[in-house]
Order: sequence, then C-alpha cells, then structure tokens
Amino acid sequence: MKMRALPLLAVVASLSACKTGGGAEVKDAAPVGGLSDAMPLAKDDGQALYLLMMSVEMNAGVKVPKDQLHGTHGVGHCRRDTEPQTCQVFVRLPEGELGAPQPLGGDLVDKLEGFVQKARPELAKEKVYLLDLTCDYLGKKSPPYDVEEVSCNASLPRTTREAVFDEPVAVELADQLRGESPLGEKLMTLVGSVACRFAEGSKRPACMVRAMKNGVLAEKVAEVSARNAPAVAKKMLEASTDLKTLGAETKDAKEALDKPLGTPKEMAGALVCVVDGTKVGADGNGTRLYQCRVTL
Repeated sequence: MKMRALPLLAVVASLSACKTGGGAEVKDAAPVGGLSDAMPLAKDDGQALYLLMMSVEMNAGVKVPKDQLHGTHGVGHCRRDTEPQTCQVFVRLPEGELGAPQPLGGDLVDKLEGFVQKARPELAKEKVYLLDLTCDYLGKKSPPYDVEEVSCNASLPRTTREAVFDEPVAVELADQLRGESPLGEKLMTLVGSVACRFAEGSKRPACMVRAMKNGVLAEKVAEVSARNAPAVAKKMLEASTDLKTLGAETKDAKEALDKPLGTPKEMAGALVCVVDGTKVGADGNGTRLYQCRVTL
C-alpha cells in the first residue's frame, strides 16, 4: 500500500497503458452503471444508529455538543460470506481514522443489503462491500428550538477499493473527462484517471484528470479546481484508510496492509463518471445527475 514518490505527471503517465472494454471516451452506460441515491433510515433505526456512533465518538474523546446540532459519519462494512450476513459500522473520527467496529442489528443489515442490491446490483459478486452511514442530530438548543430529532441515511455503496463522489465534485470531474464531447439525454459513462499529489507542508493538494480515448489515456491533462481538489484528495485518502482497515480478505493481504500507510506523496486511480441525462428532456426536470468513482 505504500505509494512510490513520483512526480505527479509521472503518476498520471503510469496509467496510460490502462484500457477499458468500451474504448470510447463517452458511451452509453450499462444497466448496472446507474446512480445510487441515498436511503433514509426509519426513525427507530436512525436513533439507535446515532446513539451507537455518538458513544464511539465520546469514548474516543470527541466533544459532542449537548442539545445542539451534531453530525456523525460512519463506514458500514458488510460481509456476505457469513451466515447470517453481518454488518458493522466504523465511525469516522475527526483525524480521518476509524473507530472500533460496532455490530448492527439484523433488521438493519437486511435493509442495507436490499438498498445495495437496488442501488448497485453489480456489487452482488462482492463478498464484502462498504457504504456511508450518516446521521444529523437537531438538538433542543438549535433553531427552531425545543425540537429534537435525528435523521440518518445510507449512501454511496462501493467496493473496498473505491472512493465515490457526488455533486458538485462529480460535475467537475465528469466535465473534465468529457472535454468537447456532448452529453445526450441518456445514461452515460465517462472513463479516465485521476492523480493527486500531496506536497509536504502544504494543505492544498494538486489533482489532475486525464480522459480515456480510444482505449488509452489522452495526452491532455486537466487540473481539478482549487475548490474541489481538497475534497477529491480527502476522499482518496479516506479510501486508502478504509482499504487498509477493512479491505484485507486474505492472510497475505492482511500482512501487507499491516505496514504503516501514512500520507503518500502521490495517489492515482481509475476514474469512472456516470451522468444521468434521462430527465433533461421535455418530460423530465431539465437537470442531469452526476456520480463518479475512483478505483485505487
């Protein structure tokens, strides 16, 4: 998992031999390539999940404001190779590391599995998958005051090697991949690569995107804007952390991942963006939906 220290353009160029089956810069998406919406959790499930994740935060020394706005973010880790299927939640702590695993109830596990099967049916072959579990708490001391409620949702199902981006970051990544190619009123995919460089002593990473054209990466490089580059880099770093903690399936893989990861100087991955233009026409709402995935 240790990344070699290469110049950023060299990291991007190292992917130039990669090929995809379609070989087209823009193509119609396969039925399994659609977008995945978030699934709101039922009230009881949400309250139980929020209390579970908040307790992990408090045990880790996180200061949780009393009766005020508070959000928690966890990574759901589900295994299909157990009987019955099991899911755990790992709370994302402030520095990006993951808290101790907490088991989820069987009813919630079944609901998460149903959500993943509908949102990304291509993950059916995966023995292990991840997804985001997010809760927002509205306390009595927050406007409109004297109101207390929790809302939680599951989102972004993925493999253990993926980072998933929603709008608005996905819009920029997709636009950089498509270049001059038009987007129709269909469900379409765009393919390429993304690489980020982390300069020592700087909090502003530099990220570059290259589109796939005719089965190989194009020569032209597009830089991700300063507004969105930190979000791209952060997600890729989090995906590396998750892979190290949650992605090892074999003894050899676990031994390799036991080595300290740290912050690499460069990271690169294959980029796929899905653009849903089916609602642009006269019968739709006039908007496109975007989602991108980076495979490390």
